[in-house]
Amino acid sequence: MAQVAQLGNKRDERLVRKQFDKLLKDSKNQEFKDKIYFELGEFGKKQTTCKRPSRFQTFITRRKEQACSGMAFLRIGQIDFDSLKKYKLAKSYYDSAVGACQKILKI
Repeated sequence: MAQVAQLGNKRDERLVRKQFDKLLKDSKNQEFKDKIYFELGEFGKKQTTCKRPSRFQTFITRRKEQACSGMAFLRIGQIDFDSLKKYKLAKSYYDSAVGACQKILKI
């Protein structure tokens, strides 16, 4: 639903955020919370490019899988580099993304 919501439509945005909140509150989704936060960050990234979606940061602090955390670090780095022009900060997130990938590949 978040992937097909119309950008700029406040009603769709509220509905999608409400669905994410519902997923996060449901006790059956405890093991999937990190993935839900990641998708919420992706949704926030589509909605606005003026600031970094805080859900990526929440995802990183709750991460369990190195592959997913590498993607979150990469996304934050991309936002900092492309949209916010914070190149030094982006570098640190790109470095963290590479580090997470190296742990997975055991390089």
